[in-house]
Amino acid sequence: MMKSKFMREPFELYEFFSEGKRLAQSHVLLHITENAPEEEGKGSFFAICEIQEGTVDQIEHVQRMIDDLESGYYESNNDDKKHAFECALEFINHRGHHVLGKDGGEIDCFVGVIEDNTLYFAAHGTPQSVLMYHEEKSWNIMNLLEGKKTNHTEKLFSRVTEGSLADDDLLFIGTPGIAQVFPEGRLQHIFTSRPPASAIAYVQKTLDSQRSDRSFGGLLIHQPKKKRPFKEKELPLIIPETHKKNIPSNKQKITAQESKKSTSRSETNYRPRPSQKKSDEPLWNRILIMVGKILVMMLVQFALLLKHIVIGIWKQLLVLFLITTNHGNQRKTILDQYKQSIYRKKQYITSLSLLSKILFVSALGLIIIFSVSIWGVKYKKEQAQIATIQEQTLTDIQERYETAEASMLYGNESKALRLLEEIQTLIEGLPEGAEINDIRTNVEEKTKTLQRKLQKIEDANPMLIEDLGSYGSLTRIAYADGGLFLYTDDSKDVLLLNPSTKSIETKHYDSVPAMIHSYVPKEEENIIFVTNQNSIVSWDVETKGVKSQDISYPTEETTITAIATYNKRLYTLDPIHNQIFKHNPTVSGYDRGSAWLATDVDITGAIDIGIDGRIYILKQTGEVLVFERGKPVSFHTDSIKPVLAEPVELWVRYEHDHIYILDRGEKRIVEITKDGKLIRQYQSDMWESPQSFTIDLEKEILYLLDDKKVYSIDISFST
Repeated sequence: MMKSKFMREPFELYEFFSEGKRLAQSHVLLHITENAPEEEGKGSFFAICEIQEGTVDQIEHVQRMIDDLESGYYESNNDDKKHAFECALEFINHRGHHVLGKDGGEIDCFVGVIEDNTLYFAAHGTPQSVLMYHEEKSWNIMNLLEGKKTNHTEKLFSRVTEGSLADDDLLFIGTPGIAQVFPEGRLQHIFTSRPPASAIAYVQKTLDSQRSDRSFGGLLIHQPKKKRPFKEKELPLIIPETHKKNIPSNKQKITAQESKKSTSRSETNYRPRPSQKKSDEPLWNRILIMVGKILVMMLVQFALLLKHIVIGIWKQLLVLFLITTNHGNQRKTILDQYKQSIYRKKQYITSLSLLSKILFVSALGLIIIFSVSIWGVKYKKEQAQIATIQEQTLTDIQERYETAEASMLYGNESKALRLLEEIQTLIEGLPEGAEINDIRTNVEEKTKTLQRKLQKIEDANPMLIEDLGSYGSLTRIAYADGGLFLYTDDSKDVLLLNPSTKSIETKHYDSVPAMIHSYVPKEEENIIFVTNQNSIVSWDVETKGVKSQDISYPTEETTITAIATYNKRLYTLDPIHNQIFKHNPTVSGYDRGSAWLATDVDITGAIDIGIDGRIYILKQTGEVLVFERGKPVSFHTDSIKPVLAEPVELWVRYEHDHIYILDRGEKRIVEITKDGKLIRQYQSDMWESPQSFTIDLEKEILYLLDDKKVYSIDISFST
């Protein structure tokens, strides 16, 4: 948000406006005026008004009222009894019936002027106006209109309030609707924990993200100095019988919003003027540049010195070689020259003045210091960049978290989930470190709690029915007529468990192949199974015996992975041939069947099927396909977050409006509507590897088989 210094230095003013979706619901007027040079000492005038469900005439009256109030203030003079702003308000109150008399329009208005550090203001309705100030090293907040009746029915403004703004006070004035999104406590946290420009930008960004029907507007006044509490005194308005009409003013101002008969949009009439200040290079930058040039010059000199040192070392090595080998009988000559050179250097150093010696040592020390400084500056710069990135990342995380909370409050769950995904990405980018890890853990816990709420994850509160650890392998469960049928894909041994009495009965059915998938018809008189040989077996609830059913298929080498019944017809799923076969009942079982899918569709990887008039197919990828009369229909499960990781079973019935899916990968049971909307997700820390589930519709109980343990879960359909 752009900063405008319409008030005398050092006050700063920041404004914002957020347009609503329903333009007829609320109309916001934001008016700010800078005094002209010839009106020095008059201060700056401002007004914030919101007209809810107002007429065009009423909006025009309010706009003219603001213009006249502004003109009256700048053209009136203070006297011993009244301030110019008070005089202007008295005149405006004469015409208050033009505004208050309009049907259907509710007006909330805050008008005022600032002269040096003094604020004069008046209000009507319930505009938001809070003062934040320091007291005993902590921030306090004061509602300037608390306890003051401002919605007088006969006149617009019943009183004028005068107060002094202390250094570093923050005064926020806004339309009433802002309080629904930002209570006073949250406003205080936002404005006292961020720079004013950043805080007001965050407020506007949050309000824009709400996509509210209502428009919002407001401004923030600030002076970055020491705090003093806000003191005020009230000046009662005395309405005279007559008042001199105002004449047009030539002062500089921000043009007010034009009120037209065809008013089509609410917007702020504040337009910041381009700054006239010349951007000079900061003093600190110039000092750094000068220091940099000096360092470069010293580096060049250091390089030359290093060059001479290297050449000197090379010469000394050559001398050492000649002395050691006595090449060309040069040893004695070189030694004599060496002794003479040392003697001359000693004489030279001895003859140097004390000042020269000090300068030499100082130069050498400075070279070392500057070399270390270069490395230190570079290291600090890198650390500062890292710290800046970390701080910005944490700020982004906090802003996204607050926006996600607000989005969830307004029912925008998809946006909230997207923001949580962005937060997770930002968290993963944070570096390792004790302090950062603490922040990371705190943020992850907060986002996890919010994410569970958004993803509608509930604790299943399962009740352990029986631990079947002493029995053989068990991977599937079915429910019929009050009893549970437990079996595995590769065995002919089964368990019959009564959940009420917890009695267990073992059965061995050697006359039929191993059963791999089951379906319980609506009548619950029997359970239909498909075997690992593509045959069909019926288990009778009363006799507890099994009987093979005749069946054949229209294709060769058929592989049936799941079955379902509807209106006594049997539907078999063959993902290898991308087909569902419909079989009519016969005296001894079912007929040869016919292809039910009317179009080519890829159902490769299909693992389960359900029917309620439409057919639902669950694939290993987590995709759910829906068909009606043999043709696919649109169906989406985008609301399920996280996506299905390892789905194993699907439950659909005509008698119930919801669909249940067991996801073994995430150890959860997902409940969705038949339109694909997420209802809730059941999870429990007690579960280890859920394998199969079934539902008792009458008692509204879900039975889950998890690692040879059978749990019951209350899934009351009315909730």
